[in-house]
Amino acid sequence: MKILFVFVFLLNLNLFGDLTLSKLLDTEIKLEKRLLETDISSLNYLYKNWKSKVSTVTELQTSLVNAMQGEGASPQVVEDLLQQISVELALAQSYGAQIQMLNERIWARQKRIEIMEAEKQESKIKEEEADPLSGEWQVQIMPQDLKGKFVLKLSGTLISGTYELSGGWKGSLKGTLVGNRIRLERIDAEQGYVAIYYGKVDLENFTISGTWESTLFTTGGPMTGNWTGRKIREQ
Repeated sequence: MKILFVFVFLLNLNLFGDLTLSKLLDTEIKLEKRLLETDISSLNYLYKNWKSKVSTVTELQTSLVNAMQGEGASPQVVEDLLQQISVELALAQSYGAQIQMLNERIWARQKRIEIMEAEKQESKIKEEEADPLSGEWQVQIMPQDLKGKFVLKLSGTLISGTYELSGGWKGSLKGTLVGNRIRLERIDAEQGYVAIYYGKVDLENFTISGTWESTLFTTGGPMTGNWTGRKIREQ
């Protein structure tokens, strides 16, 4: 968590630009999950070896008991078995200690991930309250029934972004948000400045509805219509 605290400190200094606390937490959570997978893999490996050593010790101990209880047992055989048991026990104890350490580390990682997940959700809610517009929006444009995605970024009252629509249309967006009124200019990658979108943003339900008008007069298509958008919110 120390690394995360450093990120939060730098975030407060605005050294990361558009990077938010929820995004930092998401990055940290993904890292912790990868480390957790590695720890679990190591635990399975150690547990397999520990079981093998315990089984070996059990077999050697049985052989030792039989040798000591038998008549005319060779002292050398007994000494060899004692030595082997000592070595295998030491290895089993070493594996056991590592297993205990990993058990505790895995539990700590799981709790840390749980805490960061909760912090991420809380941060996401606060960020959306402060800036409900920035992010990805599913849009539908009528009467052409174009469907696609607007990716918007709000800076003060200015909006910038990109879009992709059915039919292969894509390009950039720019505009303004004043109160809950949005105005977007759509600049197509092939046709240039093609349309203006007006709308009202529902800040509570994360939706947009409004009208649009074409800036092209030679397309033969509709010149005006309606459009709607719904924000794609992370769960």
